[in-house]
Amino acid sequence: MSYDPLVSESESSSGEGSPSQAQSISHTPLSEDSLNPTRSQSPVPSSLSRKSLNRSGSVQPDNTTDRNDDDNDSDNANIQNEELPCTKVTLSASVMLSRLPPDSSRVISRATEPNNEKITIRCQAIGSAPQLTPNIFKISYHQPFATLIKFLTKKLKKKLPNKNDVLYCYVNNSFAPSPDEIVGHLYRHFAVNRELVVSYCTVVAFG
Repeated sequence: MSYDPLVSESESSSGEGSPSQAQSISHTPLSEDSLNPTRSQSPVPSSLSRKSLNRSGSVQPDNTTDRNDDDNDSDNANIQNEELPCTKVTLSASVMLSRLPPDSSRVISRATEPNNEKITIRCQAIGSAPQLTPNIFKISYHQPFATLIKFLTKKLKKKLPNKNDVLYCYVNNSFAPSPDEIVGHLYRHFAVNRELVVSYCTVVAFG
């Protein structure tokens, strides 16, 4: 007599017992999990190493890759936070200034040393602009050219036909300096007979 594992013993021996007993016994087929208990366990993923299995048989995630990423991130942060080495200029480097040509040394001394010199300004009217009397003034060496424009505008405010007129100022009847230009620098390059000639008008005259 052959034994069928999918059928209970009560069903296989139905010929020996009574028909009533055979009908009262229920047929309970066996599942594949009960026959093969190893299949019920979930397979271990390939991404988990063997060391991830502890002695109790439970699976633990492998965090080695995450730790490596954290270490790399921390290393990058340390590199970014590193301060560049500061190089100090030695005293011997200042010796190079004495080796400059005389003209360069003279320019550097003029730029670094304070100059309290007063610059002589001669003002001249162009066209129909009103005349100033007197027309010679003194101004500090380090004053910007904008200070001179404001001074002339204030002096000519009552003489201008229109109070909203703009005053245009030129040096030697050739160009209009920038308002932030230093008057002393203009005097050094464009002085005539130790005077800086500044002409003014109410309309654009040059350039």
